[in-house]
Amino acid sequence: MSFKYAPSGEWRKKGSQAWLSICSSVLVLAIPLALNGRVEPFQVYIGIALFLLAIFQVIYFANMVRRDYIRMDEQALMIHRGILDSRKKIRFDQVSEVSCVHDVLAIRTRDGDGEDIYMSRLVDEDRLRFITELEGRINVSVSGLAKGELPPHA
Repeated sequence: MSFKYAPSGEWRKKGSQAWLSICSSVLVLAIPLALNGRVEPFQVYIGIALFLLAIFQVIYFANMVRRDYIRMDEQALMIHRGILDSRKKIRFDQVSEVSCVHDVLAIRTRDGDGEDIYMSRLVDEDRLRFITELEGRINVSVSGLAKGELPPHA
């Protein structure tokens, strides 16, 4: 079972920031060319690297709503943590506590580790379905929420 990222302004904002990075990478080449009439090789390499990184960011954030934020199987849940971080895997039999404060669902394990899940990153239907599934698999109720209650949006 998987839960995708909700469409949100957060991804559009980060995508817009990546477009600004594309513009700045072009400026890295354009300004020295306009001022000096030439561009040093290291400036070309830096400009190309920044341009490629920004293109990657634009594509990454444009596809966030297609990406799984949370995946569940029979033994564990996996939480997407970002571009460079691998998914955080939390085994259901290791969960000791689940609490909800504002829109953050804090999952803690017996070894003191854990992860926060930002419920605003899920659509309303998935938020309720996720909490119901999670409570059913870990046999621990979510503290801070009444049965069937949705966590508030941020």
